[in-house]
Amino acid sequence: MFLIVALPTTLIFGLFIAPVWVCAEAAFFVWWQRAYAHLNQQPNPHRPADPEHARRVFDRFIKGQATISKYICINKMLSKWHWGIPSDQLTKRDVTNLLCYGFWYRSREQMVADGLGDVADSLVPELEAAWGVSFRDDDDDPAAPAHPMMSHLWQPVRAFWRPLGFYVGVELLVGLKHVMMLAAGFTPYMVGGLRYYTYGLPRLSAAQAAAELVAAARREREQEGRPQAAAVGDSGAGAAGRRAAAAASQSAPLLFLHGVGLGLLPYLNFLLQLTSLGRPVVAVEVRHLSMRACFEVPEEDEIVDWVCAALDRHGLPKVHAVAHSYGTFMASRLVQRRRGAVASLTLLDPVCFIMYNGKLIYNFVYRNPFAGASFLTWFIARDLAHSVSVSRRFYWSLLNLWPDQLPDHTLVAMGARDELVPVPEVLAMLEAHPDTRVLLHRHHRHADFIKDLRWQERMVQEVAELVAGACGAGRVTHARSDSDSSYEVMAGLNGGSSGGGYKKTN
Repeated sequence: MFLIVALPTTLIFGLFIAPVWVCAEAAFFVWWQRAYAHLNQQPNPHRPADPEHARRVFDRFIKGQATISKYICINKMLSKWHWGIPSDQLTKRDVTNLLCYGFWYRSREQMVADGLGDVADSLVPELEAAWGVSFRDDDDDPAAPAHPMMSHLWQPVRAFWRPLGFYVGVELLVGLKHVMMLAAGFTPYMVGGLRYYTYGLPRLSAAQAAAELVAAARREREQEGRPQAAAVGDSGAGAAGRRAAAAASQSAPLLFLHGVGLGLLPYLNFLLQLTSLGRPVVAVEVRHLSMRACFEVPEEDEIVDWVCAALDRHGLPKVHAVAHSYGTFMASRLVQRRRGAVASLTLLDPVCFIMYNGKLIYNFVYRNPFAGASFLTWFIARDLAHSVSVSRRFYWSLLNLWPDQLPDHTLVAMGARDELVPVPEVLAMLEAHPDTRVLLHRHHRHADFIKDLRWQERMVQEVAELVAGACGAGRVTHARSDSDSSYEVMAGLNGGSSGGGYKKTN
């Protein structure tokens, strides 16, 4: 009897289901090749729209030498971008090529063609004068080719094909996540190309959402020019402004921005813990950062536009932003574009710091497991949409968060073994900003936060303290437990010692 039943089932699978699946996989392979060809194209122009942006950022790098040199060795940085070639072997032409690429997103030839030849020729002399370095003259060996450098924006996207079955599995996981979030009390919305979930906010109808967007646009027009006027007020007006800001912060929700991987799914436990703080939550999910099949990959400013539209439609003038890994790029742009909207900022595994160091690009774009990279990081990085997100329209000079741009209430948490974040350099950079709360886990690599539930619990506690301070509960001062670095080291939560306590002061 078993054979009689099993035989037709096997025949049905062999004659119908298997051929259909093979055809579907073949069709998907063709689609993937077309998607790769489309996404691999070089945008024209492939640089930020603001023509003055490059000059401003380069001037910041030159004029900030006294501070930046405390945590960056210029020679090591240039060597890293040139694949480890010692800086004393680099010529002025090599460094000019790198500066044109790194700040102007052009080759030297493109600079000349765009009428910027004089600018290109002045870059190395400016760098040498400000940083006290010198490079070999090109006349020493004029026939020698320029040394190669990391130029991922101009190179083919590094991604490999994955079968349709993989993406079907991802969609099933995304669907499971959606059901779990609905069961937890979250409400889903779409704005532009962005899905987001809210918790603890009134449900909006389509008409209400449209009305809120119109009202937000009107408020924005009415407030144009007001910051300058407000700056002239007396101390009483300043105190009133601070009280108003604290009041707005009091009702502000938590905004969560995730990293690359599987969208919000890996963060479900963390999100549920955030909801326990008794504050509304807005959780953003970005499709192309979730290992899903994509034919278009927006740049970060488009995502931030959608995030701002989502906040506006709910009438949310302020948020307490919490971002992890790639999400810190979006948080950085949100802070730069809407600084007044960010009441507090929590950055977990922040890849948005010191991006010009080269560590992030080398380890995420180029490095493979045979060279010591984490297999999981490599696998995630080789997803087509993920790879495109850091290889096309990925402008570090826009995404990088400089220390003077940090909000007053900021928390930074990192793992000492992070392979993407230049941890020692970030710690040294933040030494000049003692008001920024810094936590370092001695044993974590990048994104270990996701699987360490006790560390997540501690992060939620830290977020609660940060939010309380932003809401006017008094500045929180923390005892430093690491005498060597002046930064508290939160380590050994699974059996070792845990770093220092804290106390509140009014």
